[in-house]
Amino acid sequence: MEKPSLVLEKREEPKEIQRLELDPDKGIDIVIETNPDLKLDSAAAAFKPAKVVLEKDGEVITDFQGELPPKYKFVFVPGEKGENIWRCDKKNLPAIIMPEEWGSSKNILSLFHEVGHAFNDSQDQEMEVVDSKIEDLKLEVMQLEREMSADMTGEEKKDKIEDLVKRAHRLEEEYLKLKARNERSAWAKALQMVRKFRRQGIDLIAPFRGRASKETGGNLDNFIHKLCLGSYEKLLIRNEGLKFLEGIFTKKYKEEAEKEVEEISKKVSKEI
Repeated sequence: MEKPSLVLEKREEPKEIQRLELDPDKGIDIVIETNPDLKLDSAAAAFKPAKVVLEKDGEVITDFQGELPPKYKFVFVPGEKGENIWRCDKKNLPAIIMPEEWGSSKNILSLFHEVGHAFNDSQDQEMEVVDSKIEDLKLEVMQLEREMSADMTGEEKKDKIEDLVKRAHRLEEEYLKLKARNERSAWAKALQMVRKFRRQGIDLIAPFRGRASKETGGNLDNFIHKLCLGSYEKLLIRNEGLKFLEGIFTKKYKEEAEKEVEEISKKVSKEI
């Protein structure tokens, strides 16, 4: 009879990828690690399982996995180390995709922003409906351009195509308005989570702290509105040449954005 093995299988431990100071006064660090406990299926083979925790004096005090909706996970962006990609993938994984190396501890808000997207299902559905209508109109234009029709003259066909293109453009603007709202909502959710942790004695906006609450609020506003929301406009206007979209994520909806995000930023900065 074969004797049972007394050798225990060695458990793989997380590999620390990066450690960032979050709140030096309290000895709290953000630690980005591999996650050996998380197994991905073959469809997600390009990704590496990740975890993000807070440590105080070397002891884990928070694992942010607990902030994710059911079935969600953290993974590192595939490809070269250091790629600055933050994304919420709802359809394929689902997961919060992040770079292996963060630019700074301020990116804890980037992480929470993507987590906020994971809770925006109804807004995503609205965007999908509009996007589907846009694709239908574009398909109709392509079909008209290819086909010869005895039912309309060349001029009538041209007018019909122009009408379809105009309708598609109106829907594209509506889609971008929905996307702008979606982005602001994700930031609002992120800051709500920041407030929850603040009530537990964990200051996630410590890297943004200034000498006064006004300066702290300004630092948050610059990060969220100028750097993050503003990047969408730079991409669409500079790369796509869509000048008419200037302000769609920031200036044009500043009043609404203040209600959704800046009021929360102000409250967070005062909770010292």
